[in-house]
Amino acid sequence: VSIISCSEKEYDSITDYTGLFWRNPWLSSSFIAMLLSLSGIPLTVGFIAKFYIFMSGVESGLWSLLIVLVIGSGIGLYYYLRIVYRMLVPIGEDKNYRIAGLESISSYGVIAILVFLLLLFGVYPAPLMSLIGTVSAAIWSAKDLQTTLDFISADSIIRLWKILPTSNLQSVAVHYCSSVLSA
Repeated sequence: VSIISCSEKEYDSITDYTGLFWRNPWLSSSFIAMLLSLSGIPLTVGFIAKFYIFMSGVESGLWSLLIVLVIGSGIGLYYYLRIVYRMLVPIGEDKNYRIAGLESISSYGVIAILVFLLLLFGVYPAPLMSLIGTVSAAIWSAKDLQTTLDFISADSIIRLWKILPTSNLQSVAVHYCSSVLSA
C-alpha cells in the first residue's frame, strides 16, 4: 500500500487497486502471490501452515474447529480473490497514480525477498520445519509438553485453582509436577 500511495492520497480502498497489474506488474504479482499464500493455495508457505494446522486438528479429533478452519479459509479466499480481480481488471479511468522511483528500491527488494521465501518454503518446507522443530524442542522437552497437556485437563485446573491463592507460580508448577509424577 505504501509503495503506490503518496502524501496527497492514501490508496486504501479495494477500488484503488483497479488495474494495478497493468500499471505495475511486479508489485501486483507479488501482492497476488501473498494473497494466495494467505488463502492457503498449494506451493506457498500459507498452504504448508494451513496443512500442518489441519493435520494437527485431525490428529486431535477437533472436528468442529476444522470445520471453522475450512469455512474461514473459504470466506478469506472469496475476499482475496476480489482484490486479485480488481488488480487484473484493465484500467478504465485515467487516475494519477504515483510512479515508484529510486526511493522505493529498498521496498521492492524486501518484497522480492519475501516472495522468494514464500515460494521457497512452499515448495521445500523442510528447512523451515526443521527450524521450528529445533526451536520448539528447545522450549519444551517431551516431558514438559506432556505436563503442559495434562495441565490443561479439567482435573488439573481444579487442582491448580485450589492451590493458586496460597502460593506463587513457581511453587504451583513444582507442586503440580510432583503430584502428576506421584499419581
